[in-house]
Amino acid sequence: MRSVWCLVALMTALVLAGCGGSSSSNSSSTTAASITSSPVSDTTTTMSTSSSRTTSRSTSSSTPTASSTTVSSEEATAPPPIPSGTPPAPAGLARTTGYAMYENCTEHCSGAVPSALRRPLVFPSMSGQSCPIRAARGPITPNISTHVRVSGFLGSKWDGAPVTWSPAAGFTGPLLIRGRQLGGPGAVGFGEGHTPYDELQIYAAAGHAKTWPAFVRVRAPGCYAIDIDTAHTSAVFVFEATG
Repeated sequence: MRSVWCLVALMTALVLAGCGGSSSSNSSSTTAASITSSPVSDTTTTMSTSSSRTTSRSTSSSTPTASSTTVSSEEATAPPPIPSGTPPAPAGLARTTGYAMYENCTEHCSGAVPSALRRPLVFPSMSGQSCPIRAARGPITPNISTHVRVSGFLGSKWDGAPVTWSPAAGFTGPLLIRGRQLGGPGAVGFGEGHTPYDELQIYAAAGHAKTWPAFVRVRAPGCYAIDIDTAHTSAVFVFEATG
């Protein structure tokens, strides 16, 4: 009888030992699976982070910042600097910045007339109500009558008349044309814009333009004088504008 109980006890011990071993094996298998899968997860995370950083760097390098775009736009549209010594424009006129202000400029359009051409304006005085008409004499002459009929420009307060400035044969160099009213406060403008500019600056290069078409602009009928300065000469043209 004792031997039977011993046999039962031995079998029971073996069964328990087998269950413990199975449990240990399963635990080991689970742990191994966990260890094996862990590096895969880390690798995926690392690749994802690396890809994100690469995309970020690529976007940063290819997309210009707003500030650089703004500066470039401002530089592209900035007006040319006004040369030192250029006087302020009379009221209602645009200040001339150089040769490029002339609408029909086709060559030598950068820069401005030298300051030496800004000689003091010397105009004849009015004798009562009579306009001291004077034709231009010199290397530059306007093909305009001394009695000019001016007409309106749509939307502008400045009337005007077309005029072509013709140089003498072989003339080259800078040219400055300015004007004002005699016996009144009026100014003379130039160009065909809504707001005329206050001076006509031209550079004549040998073998290029033979004449320079433009517009003379005034606010009201009256007597006006125009000064024509070149590097070596000064001439005055006086005309009467009628409406």
